[in-house]
Amino acid sequence: DRIVIASRSSAGSADVTVVGGGIAGVTAAYYLARQGATVRLIERTSIAALQSSRNWGFTRRQGCDPKEVPLVQEASRLWGRLPGEIGDFGLVRRGLIGVTASSARMAEFRAWMEETQAAAIFGTRIVSNEDIHELVPALSGEWLGGLYTPEDGHASPGKATQAISSAAERAGAKIEIGTTVLGLERRGDRVVGLRTNLGDRATGTVIVAAGAWSSQLLRPHGVDLPVRWVRGTAAQTTPAQAVTELSVSTPDVGFCQEQDGTIRFGTAAWSDYDISLESVRHLRLFLPNYIRNRRMFRMHVNRFFLEDALGRLPGHPRRRDPFNWRQVEEPPPSVPKIEHAYRQLVRVVPRLVATRIDRMWAGYIDVTPDALPVVGPVDGLEGLLLATGLSSHGFGIGPAVGHSVAQLALGCAPTVDLTPFRFERFANSRITARTHL
Repeated sequence: DRIVIASRSSAGSADVTVVGGGIAGVTAAYYLARQGATVRLIERTSIAALQSSRNWGFTRRQGCDPKEVPLVQEASRLWGRLPGEIGDFGLVRRGLIGVTASSARMAEFRAWMEETQAAAIFGTRIVSNEDIHELVPALSGEWLGGLYTPEDGHASPGKATQAISSAAERAGAKIEIGTTVLGLERRGDRVVGLRTNLGDRATGTVIVAAGAWSSQLLRPHGVDLPVRWVRGTAAQTTPAQAVTELSVSTPDVGFCQEQDGTIRFGTAAWSDYDISLESVRHLRLFLPNYIRNRRMFRMHVNRFFLEDALGRLPGHPRRRDPFNWRQVEEPPPSVPKIEHAYRQLVRVVPRLVATRIDRMWAGYIDVTPDALPVVGPVDGLEGLLLATGLSSHGFGIGPAVGHSVAQLALGCAPTVDLTPFRFERFANSRITARTHL
């Protein structure tokens, strides 16, 4: 049913303004427009310019945090409906398989299955080496076992995000590209608009879905969002003959095959963290997760640190325009990481030896202390909703995050209980971290 909400702001303004043209932002705009809201989405560069075009493209539930089970289920439901609503955008839902040769890893798989009740909820099952080779005949090697989730899948992330943005526009959303949001406008304890480089934008509700930039936008208003910018790297091969329609995750490489035959791949063997002056902020909150998953991080002191330090000096151009930082928009890919992943790719899928690495890229991921997203309102600040901190699996959960904040903006109870994702959880000094699965 369409729910038309009365405009709460002046002529030319919007009922709801979304900041950020990534997967969460465009889905929020899409669902708001479908319900009859006057919605504007503001994006500084282009749709899916940063994280939402630079990930592996997995639409997965497998491996989620137990607290995320309802959220990833809702995302899976929405992914299943979107092609019928907006047209084909290359979504493939033939399954995700994660494999291992480690008994310790198999124990983690079984513990996750039990904790999440994945068999009953997701249809996930433990598979044997024989099952693995039946599901993915091109995959070589001897595996102790793995996990298989039949309706997980993948899509080209940039193409999918663009398709949802176009559907939002067709439904009536105004997509404003090339505008930089500089700050929030407040009247007392209520957000009433935005300051941009092209003038003020009045609005009834602001949804901040600005990814890695969200914390800097919110901090002047007392919303101290704890995030770290982790640099993720991915790559694409030249086209290959059909390998598999499944999404595949091995200990050293994850991959899926695009419709044009290219293989999108990366590795979760480690993550690159570029140290900056921000690294000392919220250290108490991040230490437990870092200690538990420290084998996954490689620390770097590089140009990022220098540019961050120089950008804080009086008179530096970035003091006047803090959201204009090319190092964040186009970070350097980790060449050793991709070379390692490609060697592992051709090892486990020997027929890909005829391919080559066609391109590689990187993007900064905003990761919270517990690696859970931040979704919902902020106590004491009306008219503000957060849809950020999606923590390395944002593409898959993006539709559920966007749909949830759209429901909140419309004054409806969200389909998903958002309590685990409240901003206020960070007031608790005992943030629980879990081992990466």
